[in-house]
Amino acid sequence: MSDQGAAVIALAQRAELLEFLPTGTLARRTAGVSGPPPGARIDLNIDTRVGVVRDQDRFVVLAAIGVRTRTNGGDAKPFARFLYRVNVRYSNAGDASDEALLAFAQTNGMVHIWPYARAFVQGAATSMGLVPVTLPFFRVAAPNGRPMEASPVR
Repeated sequence: MSDQGAAVIALAQRAELLEFLPTGTLARRTAGVSGPPPGARIDLNIDTRVGVVRDQDRFVVLAAIGVRTRTNGGDAKPFARFLYRVNVRYSNAGDASDEALLAFAQTNGMVHIWPYARAFVQGAATSMGLVPVTLPFFRVAAPNGRPMEASPVR
């Protein structure tokens, strides 16, 4: 196990989730593009961005999860777009390095955040009269197979 991995495990053992604050959501249908019929395969383009802000002995994980949906083999334009933004505050950052905090955010933080993002996307899609759009289960690697972005959330 790398030193970074050991640092993240140590941080996960002592950190406490203090506050979960959704800071913005968006659900938008694309005008002129019909949603998929029931049973159609939906292609998801998922973009995750994660950042960390240290606040004395506490730290905040900032995350934005964007989803564009297309009908497989259908219109090239997405039929809907979703955005879920959240700040999650934790205690006990201790002497963790900035790299360890970011690695924690990309793993443990996303494990805490992902179920809420999944629920938002599915609920928003059905509220707009679309077939349910279900995000895949979170895996520690980025759900779209690309490395997770370590840039700040704006």
